[in-house]
Amino acid sequence: IAFLTHLKEYTFAVTDAATRRSGVLHKTLRINLCAGISREIVSPYLWMATARANSGSATAFPQLLHAELHADPPPLLQLLFNRLVKPLLPPKTVEKMALV
Repeated sequence: IAFLTHLKEYTFAVTDAATRRSGVLHKTLRINLCAGISREIVSPYLWMATARANSGSATAFPQLLHAELHADPPPLLQLLFNRLVKPLLPPKTVEKMALV
C-alpha cells in the first residue's frame, strides 16, 4: 500500500507541475483492471487500508482526480467496496468512482 500511495502522490505532483506550467488544470483518470482478482487477496484489512490511503491523498489533491474506474470487479470485491470502503472515502471521491 505504501508503494501505491507513493505512486499516486508522484502522479499528483507531475499533474500539478503540468498545471502550473500550462495554466490549465490537468486531471488524472485512474483505471483499475480487476479481472483475475482472487478471493485470497481480497481481504477487508487490505481494502480498508487502501481506503485510508486514498482518503488522505483525496483530501490533499481532490481537484486532480477526474474519475476512477474499476473494471470487472468480482462480486465479493463489489460487496466489500460498497459496505466497507465507500463509507470511508470523502464524498467528492465517491462521486468520481465507478465499478463497471
